[in-house]
Amino acid sequence: MARRLSLPIILVISIGFLVGCNQSADPVTQQVPDITDRSPTIESNRSLWGYYDIEIDPETLEATVIPSRLATDHWNTLGWLESGPCYTCLGVSNVAVTPEGTLTLDVTVTHPFGNPTFTGFDVRGIAMFDGSVTFPDAWLRVPDRRNGEGELVSAQGYTTLYNPATTGMGPGGLQGYIQGNFASGEVPTATLNGFMRFISDDPSNTRNAFYAGDEVTMNYEIDMPDGDLVLGYAIDACWTPPVTTPVTDPMTDFGPEANCPEPWKINVSPHPVGQGLNDQGGQLILELFVFDYDGDASYATPGLECPDLFHGSRLAVFDSDNGAYSTFNITINNDLLAPVGEYKCLVTVRDFAGSTSPEWIDMTAYKVLNLEVVEWEPDFNIVDVTPDWLNWAPSDFLKHGDTGYITSVMNGLHIFDLSDPNNPFWVRKYGEDCFYNGVFAECSFVYVTDLMEGLIIYDMFDPEDPIVYGPFAIADYPGRVHANSNYAYVGNLAGRLDIFDINPPESTHLVGSEPTTASVQNLEKHDNYIVAAVGDDGIDIINVTDPVNPALESNFVTVGMARDVTCWDFFAATAVSGFGMQVIDFLIPGAPVPVVTVDTPGDAQSLDYSFGHVYVGAGHDGIQIIDVDPLIMANIVGDAAIKGTASFIEYYDGYVYTADDALGLHVADVDPFDDAHEVTSLLTPGFAMDVYVDDGYAFLTNLEGFFVLDVHDPQNTFIVKAIITPYYSYKIDAADGFAYVTDGYGDIFIYDIDPPGLTHISDILFSPSLPQELAIDGDRVYASDQVVGMAIYDIGPPGTLTLAGSVPTPGIADGICGADGYAYVADGVQGVQVIDCDPPGSASIVDFMSIPGIVGDVDIAGDYACITSDDMRMYIYDISDPTNCSEITYIELVEEPRFVYIQYGHAFVTTLSDEIYVIDIDPPEDVLLVDTINLRGFAFGMEFVDGYAYVGGYIGGFRVLDLW
Repeated sequence: MARRLSLPIILVISIGFLVGCNQSADPVTQQVPDITDRSPTIESNRSLWGYYDIEIDPETLEATVIPSRLATDHWNTLGWLESGPCYTCLGVSNVAVTPEGTLTLDVTVTHPFGNPTFTGFDVRGIAMFDGSVTFPDAWLRVPDRRNGEGELVSAQGYTTLYNPATTGMGPGGLQGYIQGNFASGEVPTATLNGFMRFISDDPSNTRNAFYAGDEVTMNYEIDMPDGDLVLGYAIDACWTPPVTTPVTDPMTDFGPEANCPEPWKINVSPHPVGQGLNDQGGQLILELFVFDYDGDASYATPGLECPDLFHGSRLAVFDSDNGAYSTFNITINNDLLAPVGEYKCLVTVRDFAGSTSPEWIDMTAYKVLNLEVVEWEPDFNIVDVTPDWLNWAPSDFLKHGDTGYITSVMNGLHIFDLSDPNNPFWVRKYGEDCFYNGVFAECSFVYVTDLMEGLIIYDMFDPEDPIVYGPFAIADYPGRVHANSNYAYVGNLAGRLDIFDINPPESTHLVGSEPTTASVQNLEKHDNYIVAAVGDDGIDIINVTDPVNPALESNFVTVGMARDVTCWDFFAATAVSGFGMQVIDFLIPGAPVPVVTVDTPGDAQSLDYSFGHVYVGAGHDGIQIIDVDPLIMANIVGDAAIKGTASFIEYYDGYVYTADDALGLHVADVDPFDDAHEVTSLLTPGFAMDVYVDDGYAFLTNLEGFFVLDVHDPQNTFIVKAIITPYYSYKIDAADGFAYVTDGYGDIFIYDIDPPGLTHISDILFSPSLPQELAIDGDRVYASDQVVGMAIYDIGPPGTLTLAGSVPTPGIADGICGADGYAYVADGVQGVQVIDCDPPGSASIVDFMSIPGIVGDVDIAGDYACITSDDMRMYIYDISDPTNCSEITYIELVEEPRFVYIQYGHAFVTTLSDEIYVIDIDPPEDVLLVDTINLRGFAFGMEFVDGYAYVGGYIGGFRVLDLW
């Protein structure tokens, strides 16, 4: 015999006068009784209409609706619910199982009266289930079918009304949840539930009305809960007495208060940035469409909560008012590095009317979103083809024809061949001991500004042997430059525009100057005007029709710091730090007006215009592509993620070229826009710190954060994960799938690095002191600390650290290593302190190795310790008895040593210059310098695997050395 499953159904209609209907009266002509002492107040125009059970035969799917009795302390409505005037107010039909395993059913609600006075508004059928997903900021709980709970798959919106927590609320409990006498199972536990709307089908129905006497059917798709099928169901509606009687047109005869005060609908359109939310982080822009009868002034700014993706809540940014609805944008990131999967987020729009409604009547509109986190797919490999001696800090970039020019305040002018965007290569450099800043090219001439020398002109007709004109002196600090065949326009960091006559170049001379409102960040010439980005003062527009007498026409203050500018058709777009792109119209140069602002992820630093699109260099967030045709509807249509910082940007023929100060030149294919991606990168020396290598992966710390590199093929390494941290990452050690990293602020970051491709921050230990280096010894982590001396941490489950003890040292602790319960601390002028760490709570110094000079670092292997000192020596000690260490020998070095690493019977000693000394220490009594590796940069950290040395170079980035 088939077991019948019982589904309790609540019918709730906010027509309070129906509670006292005479069951024998004609529903059309009956008199409305005086029930003002029992009906809900106008400030909450909702009340209970009835409660039903629905039974579904699981084999035949036949549904039966059974009226249920109310609890004795509620208003007794059994007279009209069970015996008239409406015997079939609720109907369920067409129950079926979909191929996906969900249940569909048609729910029909029939209005029991034909008198239009009883027209209902914003009628909603609410489905109630158990809930396990909690939104902590909103204190709400929703169902999740992935946890075995029932869920309304087709929900058009969400509400907290009539949830079980409201039981007994309102007059006679008629505004809260009601459990029917015949309801089976426990009451649903969700406090936020989905609904469908019941609206009369009439072209003139512009207010979501449910006309008297109408019958409306809605199809519900439900993912069935595991176990017994139990759900609650409510029909909610709004009503107030009409302002005009008799009612002939409900659209005009009812006042606006007859509709729900809160927004009646929220639509959401997701716009992924690049790959969107992914397990490496990623970004998504949500466009919200909020429909409210009273306009956006009647509700608070929408908020978003995604507890699995980020902490707290985010507020939306207002975009536009479109009459029937207003649009907002919210940008979110996968800050918590949630793995691949689907996650629930909550949009909340609180109506101001809620401040006067009863606490159980929640005047808030909700929307529950299911956002997907996808697997990150790397778009590119980084190839190191830039000369390893090149160390730069790019200050400007220009693509001219098939040639790329990058200036550096540290290293001159660099030339790249960009004829094949998929295979660019460095060609040569010009300039020694210079401070090159801006660059511009016109025909065969390249114009460069030098911060100290002024304007320099290169004639590149013969690139192998260019003719150099200048320098032509410029007072103060020349910055960006723009030129044509006759004049060069130089923006000065001191707040001035200088104009040079450059025809002929050998006779270049200053002809005119004009003060700007602030320091010139960048400039562009458009028609007879120079448009200059002047930082916090926005944009200056300067008339240069007469180069001898330039004149400042106007200044427009942007929403933030203007860093770059590009122009077209008398529109000027500027990169505004912290905001994105702002566009002004300067057709009337003396009175520029704002047109549109587009917020971009990241920090907008540079931009370029081409064919109806603006390409924005957004710092760590790569390249953002904005469609500006038509300009009033400007929006982001694509992006290209890059490694490093997109600081300078140029567009040409389907490719965007950008340069940064750590990873060099990047080339992104931006055609089509929605599949923009980097195609190659010229890795230039960066600012790496330390490195740890394990099982084909290198984990690199640097000034920007934490990087994971695939080094399975040491000849072809590439970045698989980058985690940007607030402060630079410093020293690293790792064990059992976790990496422990000190940062520039003195904290210890714990990274889960198993698997490496899903590396993420597992925990952060906020230290009141300044831990420097780390050493792992079994289940303990030793940290040299410039305040404490040495700290001892116990490794807990999984990858957590707990302070277990500390030992003050007499000097300043720096380098550290440990083994077998002992720690060896490089303690500045106090030599090397040997500390017995067992037990950690009673740790103490048991010996001291006196070293001349200031000790830099210490490493141990077996019974020996190697120690570096600024007296230009490396010392070797016997530590077979840690309580009685003794010196064996030392070796004189040419350059001052810094760090030391013992591997393969050799000590690898880095210096403060470019060398790595390879010293044979087997046996230690016959120590011998066997090789010197010129790294062309300071090696900060090293790891050794299978004959390769992996180097984190403070100047030089990440390097792989084939040792044997």
